[in-house]
Amino acid sequence: MFDTISALIAKAPRDQVLGFLSVMAAYPLAFVHSHIRNPTIRNLYSIFFGVLTSIVLLGPFGWFHAFFSSTVVYIMCSVLPPNIIPTAVSIFSIAYMTCSHFYRMWNWYLVWALDFTAPQMIVTIKLMSYAFNLSDGNAIKMGKKLNMDQHFYTSHFVRKHDDDKNPQIPSTQAAAFRAFLRALCCAPFLALTYLFPPSLLHYQSFFDKVFPIKVVILYLMVLCYRARLYIGWWLAEGAFVASGFGFNGYTSTGEVKSWDRITNNHFWETETAQSTHILAEKWNASTACWLKNYCYLRLTSNGHSGAISSFWTFMLSAFWHGVYPGYYLSFAYTAMLQYLGRLLRRTIRPVAIWLRWKPVYDLACAVLLGLYIGFAFSPFILLELGPSLRIWRSLWFVALLPLVAIAGLQLVSPARILHLDANGNKAQRTDANSATPPNNQDKVE
Repeated sequence: MFDTISALIAKAPRDQVLGFLSVMAAYPLAFVHSHIRNPTIRNLYSIFFGVLTSIVLLGPFGWFHAFFSSTVVYIMCSVLPPNIIPTAVSIFSIAYMTCSHFYRMWNWYLVWALDFTAPQMIVTIKLMSYAFNLSDGNAIKMGKKLNMDQHFYTSHFVRKHDDDKNPQIPSTQAAAFRAFLRALCCAPFLALTYLFPPSLLHYQSFFDKVFPIKVVILYLMVLCYRARLYIGWWLAEGAFVASGFGFNGYTSTGEVKSWDRITNNHFWETETAQSTHILAEKWNASTACWLKNYCYLRLTSNGHSGAISSFWTFMLSAFWHGVYPGYYLSFAYTAMLQYLGRLLRRTIRPVAIWLRWKPVYDLACAVLLGLYIGFAFSPFILLELGPSLRIWRSLWFVALLPLVAIAGLQLVSPARILHLDANGNKAQRTDANSATPPNNQDKVE
């Protein structure tokens, strides 16, 4: 039956059609979930349908990996000293996930297939966060026992309900429909996928095109790739909201604030980002939050510089995604772009503010970042090292110009030469012959 449906829906792969139908089936189940107030019943309801969905999507034993890894972590958190729980759980979770990636690479090399590795990536985030939170918080110190059914929330793609003490949340239907509608609005981008498929980068016809056309094709191809993820995330967000998750409370006048506590992407902020920092924060927000709180901030708090912490955070992100060389090339390149963004903010942005050219600076950053994201994430899509370097070589290695910019800005800082602070204000000079700057002394936020 699924093969027949796949043939009807634009010849989409069977796995993708099955995943789409499973998400659609989650909506009625989610609305039922939102009306269950007993925490134990709600947990068991989620576990049952989580396992059932895993069986339908991943096969009869697809759920076992999440169950097994969660069981091991439960035992570790119950018997190990609190101070070593985060390290032990992190090593185990990442090792298990890495073995899963190698298994997938061995069996489906360069082939997209829906298997247990994708949900195992989510489980890894949950288990590591769970371990750090237990160690950081007061639960163990106060001698509280771990609740088994709450623990297995980490196994089957659901979140602990935030409103057990205040179950009076509003209707979820309108908010769930808005997320579903966003996915529908993004669907036309899928048509461009057939015009700019990743396989296009393997054909000689791409390499025969002139430089500007190749840059535009890379940008559109990465945009189409992002659109597929936007659709999947918004559909999943709608199902989460329908379950009653994500409610952000009421205003002082009793109106609903929002349902954005589980939003995983911010379309407009991502597509108009002026820096890699904003892009990383707004794109795949849940994973970005995990990386920031459980990797980056812990490295900086231990005395590592921001640049070093960012690099290792991006490397963890690459490790989390898989073991293909393209992931590491993409995230190392993105770390370089983020470092360049910091340099530009310190050395060029104050000059743009001083000259009242900040709108030009912002537009230039947004355009250049959009183009360079095509360079950065072509290896992410191609996965292999050879084809990725061939793409960069065909573009005259323009992708490596940020390295030249970093070296230049390290040697010469226009803001330092002009004695400008971060807000573009001229420092007070004792030299009477010093040039008078434009009248722009207002602080820029």
